[in-house]
Amino acid sequence: MKEKHYIFLVRRRLRREVLVPLRKDLELPEIYMSKNQWSDLPYERVASEAMRIYEHLFKKHDEGRFTAFLKDHKDSREAAKHKAKKAAPQPPLLQDIITSLGLASHASNIKRREDAAQQWRTLVDHLRGKGSLCNCMAVCDVNKGGLVKSEGQKLLKICVGLGFLISELSSPPWTNSVHAFASNYFPLVLPVGSYREKLNFIRQMPCEERFNLKKVFEGIITRAVTSGVTPDNMVKTIFIFTDKFFEKASVRPVELIEHEDFNPLSSRPWHEEYRRVCEEFKRVGFQDVVPQIVLWNLKGPRSAGLTATKDGVMTLSGYSDELMRLFLENNGVVEPEDEMLDAIAGDEYQKLQVID
Repeated sequence: MKEKHYIFLVRRRLRREVLVPLRKDLELPEIYMSKNQWSDLPYERVASEAMRIYEHLFKKHDEGRFTAFLKDHKDSREAAKHKAKKAAPQPPLLQDIITSLGLASHASNIKRREDAAQQWRTLVDHLRGKGSLCNCMAVCDVNKGGLVKSEGQKLLKICVGLGFLISELSSPPWTNSVHAFASNYFPLVLPVGSYREKLNFIRQMPCEERFNLKKVFEGIITRAVTSGVTPDNMVKTIFIFTDKFFEKASVRPVELIEHEDFNPLSSRPWHEEYRRVCEEFKRVGFQDVVPQIVLWNLKGPRSAGLTATKDGVMTLSGYSDELMRLFLENNGVVEPEDEMLDAIAGDEYQKLQVID
């Protein structure tokens, strides 16, 4: 038997014994369409892409059944959404709470401000009960840049809100303080007053285009030694909320300096600076508790996701309400695995199996 004829026979057998029965079991729309069996076509089995392509044919040949299917499908989806919303009401978004807390003291705003204050206390108590974001430090970039220019200043409100939230969740000597995004160590203690006054204070902090992370570490060591902080109460994480990536945000460049172009007076790359920071923490007895750095570029591309942790720096990129929820649930450290597990947490994925 010639090879070409053998291949023909194998392909015919594959089509008859495997592909045809498989297509029949899958109830693909093309089977019913090719036989002109429109009244038997199971629309609930049609994939979304096939539905988009063949929609005009379904309307043409089976308008009554197809229209009824679309209506039933829409009603079932709305019922499911209503049931889910009723069963698990979503908490208010951080930016919405911050917006209401910052409203002027007009009579028309009293109810909204009171509700927002209660929502804020509930959020703080919930996170404090879990020990989330305890003894952390926030560096807020409220410079007149990308965060200010976001839609409705949404990202600026998130930056301010997260800075305020972290300041409330920390314990002395780290409580009620935020750091301006500046080249010098610039910790600021929030004033005693209303929520609105504290939020306005953070918004009006003097910031610059870049910040000096080394100065922040030096300030932490100085305050820890002066206040007699134990290793258990040392700052665990430094959160930086900005619209830049680390390379553009930090005074010291991340890239390695070429040896042939090395200038003894130039800034050291961060990997060298970080090693010196670790040595300084070790010198004062905090060698095992060097704070981690999490830089969240709120305006960065969401597709960038999470970069690998390098030299103590973890980077989050982009903003979504889902990422914010993961941020608060995971103590501010969102790993790629956390996002993946959250994406497949729905009931529709629970029966899936990964076969390697």
